[in-house]
Amino acid sequence: VMSEDDLPYQVKITPSGELKTIGRYDFNNQLKSTMIAHPKLDPVSKELLALSYDVVQKPYLKYFKFSPDGEKSPDVEIPLDGPTMMHDFAITQNYVVIPDQQVVFKLPEMIRGGSPVIYDEDKMSRFGPLKRDARTGEDIIWVECPDTFCFHLWNAWEEPESDEVVVIGSCMTPPDSIFNECDENLKSVLTEIRLNL
Repeated sequence: VMSEDDLPYQVKITPSGELKTIGRYDFNNQLKSTMIAHPKLDPVSKELLALSYDVVQKPYLKYFKFSPDGEKSPDVEIPLDGPTMMHDFAITQNYVVIPDQQVVFKLPEMIRGGSPVIYDEDKMSRFGPLKRDARTGEDIIWVECPDTFCFHLWNAWEEPESDEVVVIGSCMTPPDSIFNECDENLKSVLTEIRLNL
């Protein structure tokens, strides 16, 4: 069971078919931070790829993976100027694709009685393909995608003939409608996003 503001939780199914919570799962004391709600299991390599984000201090974002036998890689810090709402990401054969979009955390808003999650219209949305075996976040390739907010990403692949990474996601308008009161109805559109490397 996943919640991006905590460690994963381990559950088991009892003989009667009920779910029983075992507790937080830290991969044998290897995971020292939160883990994103949607880690990705590679069906071929059997690696588990994940992100961890922090809303208070740098590094605001880290990427890591677990080998099939559960050994955690070192954290790769992804350089971000501020904390971003990052609920999901995508993987391809060679890349993790990291969204850095316009829905961000502004904790002082909470003190004024508002939501700490806001839409920053002055920020440029972008996606960052990063090699899955990268040792530093400085190697990320940021591709700008104006006015794009995908809460969930459904698939991704590489198209080498055009040097593109293709991402399929649900683009939401207005972007912060699930975090703030909004008179406008939520619209979610399955969208193809092509990132030219």
